[in-house]
Amino acid sequence: MTAGLQNAAMISSGELYLLNGTTGGELQPLPFFLNKNFRVLSANLDCAYIAVEPPVCPPEYERPPCSVYCFNGTTSEPELCQEFEELQAPIRQIANGANHVLVLTEDGTLYSRGTAVYGSTGHGGARNVPDFRPVPALQGKKVKFVACGGNFSIAITFEGDVYSWGRSFQGETGLFSKVETVPRFAPEVTPYRVVEVSCGDGHVLARTESQQCIAWGENTCGQLGLGMKSKPTYKPQLLDSIPSQVASVSAGWAHSVAVGTDGRVYTWGLNSHGQLGLGDTKTRLAPHLLHGLIDMHQVESAHAARSLTILRTSSQKALFCGQIPRDPSGAPMDFAPRRPGNRDPDGCILAPVALNLSKGANLGSSPAQLSDIVAFDRGAIGYARSTVYRVAPNVAPVGGGTKIRAMVTGLPFDTSKPMQSTMSSMLVQDAIPCQVRLKSMSPICDMIVKGRIIAKDTVEFIAPD
Repeated sequence: MTAGLQNAAMISSGELYLLNGTTGGELQPLPFFLNKNFRVLSANLDCAYIAVEPPVCPPEYERPPCSVYCFNGTTSEPELCQEFEELQAPIRQIANGANHVLVLTEDGTLYSRGTAVYGSTGHGGARNVPDFRPVPALQGKKVKFVACGGNFSIAITFEGDVYSWGRSFQGETGLFSKVETVPRFAPEVTPYRVVEVSCGDGHVLARTESQQCIAWGENTCGQLGLGMKSKPTYKPQLLDSIPSQVASVSAGWAHSVAVGTDGRVYTWGLNSHGQLGLGDTKTRLAPHLLHGLIDMHQVESAHAARSLTILRTSSQKALFCGQIPRDPSGAPMDFAPRRPGNRDPDGCILAPVALNLSKGANLGSSPAQLSDIVAFDRGAIGYARSTVYRVAPNVAPVGGGTKIRAMVTGLPFDTSKPMQSTMSSMLVQDAIPCQVRLKSMSPICDMIVKGRIIAKDTVEFIAPD
C-alpha cells in the first residue's frame, strides 16, 4: 500500500485532483493547491501527504519554504501538518504507517516520529517520538528509499543495503525475528539488489535492480504469487511466473500488482471487491495477466490500496478497479466509473475502467493529463503537470511577429492577492520568468522565446522569425 514518487522529488507547477467518498466517483480538482509547486506526493492506509513550495522563493528565504498537508479518511479539505516545519533539509520522500511517519530528506537522512507500536519508529524499545528525529541506527548511512507497512518499516541505502524494523509476525520485515525496535540489516533481502518496495498489511513486494519481482511475508490469500497458499516466510520468493521484466510493483492489503516493461499488468491475491481487475471476485494464487488491457492501454505504473487498484497509462489516464470510495452518508455516486454492458456488484468495478478527470462544478472533463497518482484506502490523489492543450492561432507567417496564445493547465496565477512576501507586491504571474520552447521537425526548429502569463490558463508570446 505504500505509494509515492519513487525517484527524485519533483519541483513543478500543475494541478492536484482528489478521489474519495465526497467526489462522486471521479477525480475532482483541488483549487487550494493552485499557485504551488509540488515536491512530494505519498499515500498509505487512510492518509495521503502533499509537500508543496511557493512558485517563487520569497526574498527573505534562502530556499523555498516547504509546507506539508495531509488528507485523512474521507475529508476533502487538506490539513496543514505543522510538525514537518522543523525539518531543515528539502524533503525527498514521506512514508506513513498506522501510527508512525518517516521522512527522507535530500541529503539521505531518515527521520521518524509517532507511537512506537512494536518499535515502528526505530528508536529502540517502546520509545514514542513526538517530534521528527533522525533514526539513530541509520545515521551515517545515506538512505535513498523508504516504505512503511502498518507497524513496520523498510529502508534502502545508496549502497543497496536493506534495513527493516518493527512488527514481523508474518515475516514482513524480511528478518527472522518477530519484532525489532531498531533498524536491522536484512541479509536475506539485500543480495537481490532491491530498488523499490511496496508494503501490504503483512506482505511485501519488491522490484530488483535486474527488474524482477520478489515477495515475502504473509500468504494466506495467495498474495505472494507462489501458486498456492502457504505459511508466511521472511525469505524473499522470486516470481519467475511473470514473463517480462518488471517496471512497477504495488501491494494492497492482501493483493499484489506488477507492471511489466512491456506495459502489461499482472495481479494476484485477495479479490473480494474486484481489485485484481479480472472481471470477477475470485482469489488468485499466482500472477494473472489482465488480457482486457492488451492492445488498449500501455500501463506505466500500478497503485494498490486496501481493496482497490489504480493503473496509470502511457496516455496519462487513470484506470480503476475494485471498491469505489464511498461517503459513509450514502451520498450518490453520480460520476462513478461503469463498465458498459456489465452488471458489477454495487460499489465495485470488477475490471479496469478510466476515471474521469473533472474540471469541477459540473463543467465537464479537464484537458489535463495525469503525470502521477498515489492511492490510499479511501481514494487517490492525482497530479497533472502543467500541459499545453491548445494554441491559437495555429497558422502564422513564418516571418514572425504574430502574437500567439498557448492554453496551459495548472499555471500559477493570482487575481488580486500579492505574492507571499513582505518585500514585494508583485502578482505571482509577474514574478515568474516565463519561457516557451518551440520545437518542430519540419521545418527544423528548436528555440526558446520569452512569454508571459496573462490569464489563469494562458501564456502569450510573439512568434519568432
